[in-house]
Amino acid sequence: MSANTIKQNIKSSALELFNTKGFEATSIRDLSSKADCSLPMMYYYYESKEKLLYEIVATDFIEIMNGIFLKAYKTGNLRQFVISFVSDILALSGSEKQTVQIALRLHMGSPKHEELNKIILQYKYSKENSLKDLLINTWRTDKNIETKTHLTFDIIYNAMIAALLTNRPVSVKQAETDILFLLQD
Repeated sequence: MSANTIKQNIKSSALELFNTKGFEATSIRDLSSKADCSLPMMYYYYESKEKLLYEIVATDFIEIMNGIFLKAYKTGNLRQFVISFVSDILALSGSEKQTVQIALRLHMGSPKHEELNKIILQYKYSKENSLKDLLINTWRTDKNIETKTHLTFDIIYNAMIAALLTNRPVSVKQAETDILFLLQD
């Protein structure tokens, strides 16, 4: 088995176990057993489950979100941005969905992982200027731009949480309606 295959098996196992049992309740033994690798091999690839979680959030989650954000941003207007973004979130499946679920859970309620929460927040803030530019282009003004940016992020974040962490139905149409309300300004 190649190093990439072993590492991917470990990560796939972590995604499943962190989402079903939770990060805190998952042990290194659970991970090595699920990945069908020895404990020494587990430690060879990831010196701790915290390092594994860090890679999942700081690398994989950011990469997934960048892809979704950039695709949506290329639409050129706020309404289409939200439609594209929410549609892509709803279409997530497999390991991408599990990765985003882990990051959202972590961000919503894990004070033990302050460093990862900072990474998630830094990512969000790094996208604000791009979103502000899109908002200004949509409204042709920067009036209330901070509030509008915040509300737009809230619409998207709430759609992500509803789609990926709760049983609440989410529709692209509802996100579009929320944005159209903001556009009435």
